[in-house]
Amino acid sequence: MNNPKITIVSTFGNLNESRGGRNRLDTLVLLNRKIGSLSVLVPTFFKKNPCAVDGINYFFYNITFTDLWNCFLKILEGSPISQAIFFRNKMQIELSKSDITIFHLIRTYDKRYKIPAKGKIYVDICESLSENFKKRASLLSRYSFKRFFYIFEAKRLEKLENKIIKKRDLNFIFITKKDKLFLKCSLASVLPNLNLNNYIKNSTAFENYFVFIGHVDYEPNFKAIVNFAYILNRLDFNLKFRIIGRCSKRNEKFLSQFKNVSLEGYLDDVSHIISNAIAGVAIIENGTGLQNKVLDYISYGIPALVSLDVKSAFPGNLPCVEFEDFDHLQKFLPKLFDKKWRSDFSKKCSIYINQYQSSIKNPFITL
Repeated sequence: MNNPKITIVSTFGNLNESRGGRNRLDTLVLLNRKIGSLSVLVPTFFKKNPCAVDGINYFFYNITFTDLWNCFLKILEGSPISQAIFFRNKMQIELSKSDITIFHLIRTYDKRYKIPAKGKIYVDICESLSENFKKRASLLSRYSFKRFFYIFEAKRLEKLENKIIKKRDLNFIFITKKDKLFLKCSLASVLPNLNLNNYIKNSTAFENYFVFIGHVDYEPNFKAIVNFAYILNRLDFNLKFRIIGRCSKRNEKFLSQFKNVSLEGYLDDVSHIISNAIAGVAIIENGTGLQNKVLDYISYGIPALVSLDVKSAFPGNLPCVEFEDFDHLQKFLPKLFDKKWRSDFSKKCSIYINQYQSSIKNPFITL
């Protein structure tokens, strides 16, 4: 197929923070932009003007009264709320012209969209959203409204996922083959996120702080931040903990009890903070998928403190420090300050990043 028209449907656009879902969208864009004519359709809740970024057209579709009514009916029928709210009737015009359609995350896929018979359809599941919601619910207080919502939504999402993965006319993409849905799919590919940073050789110099990157209000992130803040207070009160990412006023107030915690908010450029940190923190126990923050850390050659769950999601021999408990970190801390050890670790990071990038196969290249 010469110069096919490729359409990506995503709830993320070019204006979102360069984290998580936005990084995934950027990976999809980078892998498809040279294959054909690419455009991105973004369902939104407020009117935004279309724009072009680096030759890629982004079209935004705000919700209409018709969409709201359809959303209400789909929820009554049993659809997940997080899927029903993103259907946009007006997107059908662009989708009807598409040769290849990629739905980024299962919540953007809807059987009501009429794709050309000869068109190829991909659903970038990434990871099981139902599993994600279950894990987030487990971190909330028993009588929290949000917990009840997550449990309610997880049941609907699980039903949707099990139904969609049985479709023979769809191609599925996952971020890791360890996702529980991967083995249930007949046409499934694995596509880890590309590392979007250029490797910068880390000097052995560093400042007196650890760093965490990520949306603070995401429950697994918040729990990891709080746990490490307590650990750092016990370890050495003089060590600082700098957190980069959006944070609600409620969580900001809670974290203010830790005098060594510094909330930096969202930053476009994080290179100066990461490259000078003692280590990056990713001790996440209830997360799912592949943690982009770890790629950020090792891209700058700094040690990444990770949980077993985080480490196991990465292919190959990830250069990291697997966190076990307070005593282990206390004994390991002198190495983090050792210039020779850090220099050797930085070289391992460089090798891993190069191998990681070269091992990623483009699932769209055979179109």
